[in-house]
Amino acid sequence: MVSTMRIILAAAVFVGQPLSAPPEARGLTLARGRAFVPVWLNGVGPYPFLIDTAAPYVALDAPIAATLALPETGEPEQLGDFSAQPVRIQSLEVAGRPAIACNAYAADLSPMEAAYGLRVAGILGLPGLPDRFLFNCEQQTIGRFPPETGPEWFAVPMKTDDGVLRVTVTIDKEHTVDAAVDTAFSGTLAIPQALLEQWGLFSESTPRLRTANGGAVQGATQIRLTQCAVGDITVNGPLCSLSEEPGARLGMRFLSRFEVALDREVKMLYLRPLVPVPWSDPPVCSAGLAPAECVDGLWSFFVAEDSPAQMAEILPEDLLVSVNGLDMAGQSFDYVQRALTGKPGAFLDVAVQRGGEVLVFRIAVEEAL
Repeated sequence: MVSTMRIILAAAVFVGQPLSAPPEARGLTLARGRAFVPVWLNGVGPYPFLIDTAAPYVALDAPIAATLALPETGEPEQLGDFSAQPVRIQSLEVAGRPAIACNAYAADLSPMEAAYGLRVAGILGLPGLPDRFLFNCEQQTIGRFPPETGPEWFAVPMKTDDGVLRVTVTIDKEHTVDAAVDTAFSGTLAIPQALLEQWGLFSESTPRLRTANGGAVQGATQIRLTQCAVGDITVNGPLCSLSEEPGARLGMRFLSRFEVALDREVKMLYLRPLVPVPWSDPPVCSAGLAPAECVDGLWSFFVAEDSPAQMAEILPEDLLVSVNGLDMAGQSFDYVQRALTGKPGAFLDVAVQRGGEVLVFRIAVEEAL
């Protein structure tokens, strides 16, 4: 039984059409730093699912389960603040793997749609993923495991305690932590604040980038560490999110720099660099705004503390209308995020809707962290 369920994406009803068997490689869709893959359920699809290697379950939107007439396998379970119905998927196909049967949870995922500005059919955790698969964010493909890995691949041992995939991360050459390989986390690293304080790597004087909550979406605090290493791969100045959760996570900001081959059978993570290694996490250049959640086609904000945006008194609940004259209505998270970034010294003319009026602010881009 799953004691908790991380619902991090929204879904709506997708009525797919029966298709032929998927080829060995399928296209990934990238949004908000996460990867989504086409999935066939009972021969019907494709349904776009979030890949979540840290989730020990498969979840899909309840209306999809009803459309496919998936049989119920038990009583509803209370998972957090919502009810989830265990169901049985007769066949699930992904990444060119032959169809398998799979237990899943059917739940109402629609409240989370606002966080991503798109509709997603469900969450593909470890039970629905092949034991051996490969994905490449640069080429936006997911497919079968390569027949062999050459000397350009780095091999990193994985642990699989409690059904969670973990690798050892070394911080500043002296501290080690087992971090979950978490494709549903968009950052480089997330480490519990208490652990960073214990190591002497975080205090009140530590430079940080802290954002206020945007609507119903929780803000985050980030700092920079001096260095981290995963196996023989080193990252200088990695961004690290302060986590309130008990475990550490290694996320997509790290993984997207590699072609990733994951093999649970031998407990190995194989990484082929797409950029020269070691690399340095680049500076965060921002006016202090990032899209938070989409409300009727317009995005609310994360607003960074002590940023030009906060000094200009832009509020998290303001809704973004335009940036430098470009209409932001109905745009994707990634489009809006790019519009709100730039080189230090540049200026952004940001129009927001507040109540019944539109306000325009001119704010500078600066190096935030």
